Amino acid sequence: FNANAELTLCLSPSVLGSLALTYVDSIRSGKIPCLESTVHMLSEIENTAAVTMASKAYSEWMEEQVSLPTETVEELSTIHNRCQSQALQLFMKQCFKDEGQRYQQEFMNSVAKIYADMCEKNMKKSLDISTAIMRDLGAAMQEKAKNGSYAKPGGYAVYVKDMDELVEGYRAKPGKGVQAEKILQDFLENKQQFSQHLRIFDESMSAREKELAAEREKAEVAEQERKGREEEQRAAQQLLEDQRRAMEENMAQLREKLKQDQIKLHQEHDKVLKQRLEEQEKLQREGFQTRVKEMEKQIDSLKKQQKETESPSYLDRILDAATLMLPVEYKLIPASVKLVKNLWPIFF
Repeated sequence: FNANAELTLCLSPSVLGSLALTYVDSIRSGKIPCLESTVHMLSEIENTAAVTMASKAYSEWMEEQVSLPTETVEELSTIHNRCQSQALQLFMKQCFKDEGQRYQQEFMNSVAKIYADMCEKNMKKSLDISTAIMRDLGAAMQEKAKNGSYAKPGGYAVYVKDMDELVEGYRAKPGKGVQAEKILQDFLENKQQFSQHLRIFDESMSAREKELAAEREKAEVAEQERKGREEEQRAAQQLLEDQRRAMEENMAQLREKLKQDQIKLHQEHDKVLKQRLEEQEKLQREGFQTRVKEMEKQIDSLKKQQKETESPSYLDRILDAATLMLPVEYKLIPASVKLVKNLWPIFF
């Protein structure tokens, strides 16, 4: 009964057709067909296909809906969670007999890897665009630095004015993405030595003016470092939230699938129990007492199974046995990309 009931509640017509063909082929080849092994083999085929199909759907949806670079990590995360939920529904619809949630785990790992790659592409795209914007805006300053416009009395004041305009222009540019603050932080940190050199040799500045200018610049760099850290912390926090939601979504959909399977299993129990009771009554009328006693044992076993599946703790026991784990790919996603050394040699 168990194998038949599980087939009835889990298999689609197309899968039942595949099962029948496999079973018939075994008979034709002269082998003794085993329903249990055939079901196991078919479950591996169907579940592997479910992982492939759902992972491909997630990847395609992400490519369609995400425009890199995203302005925030939250934007990418929102699309990821929506696509992940929809792809998980596809997987759940096709999979069956996923014992220990082995294939669901494979699906989770596959989605996490695709998402990790997308996060990395998002950060690198932001890095390239932000760097290009900074270099484009700083082209005029680069030329002034080359022709010595800053290396003369009053040059530092001109430099500060140009630098303020550069930073303002950079902030006003849209589409820089999630590494925008990190790039600006790196730029301001790397210009400090050049700025200090200009102050030291600017004869138009008093010692006090140089001291105040140094303090002002130090405060600006510190403020940008704070913004850079906030950007990284926000990204790290979002990754933790993504991990939490991934586990919750997978467990929620697993519970829902198990609930539906429980309902179908209960209906199958009722159907088979009714058939056995009718058979027992017929055997009773025909006087086959030995067969009646055998049938009574089967009926008692069915009633016991039905009672177990109807128990409130039935789903909890299955869920407790689930071995879903957080994919390691989530932990490998960096909060920001590592910047190369000497990113601004054309300036300083």
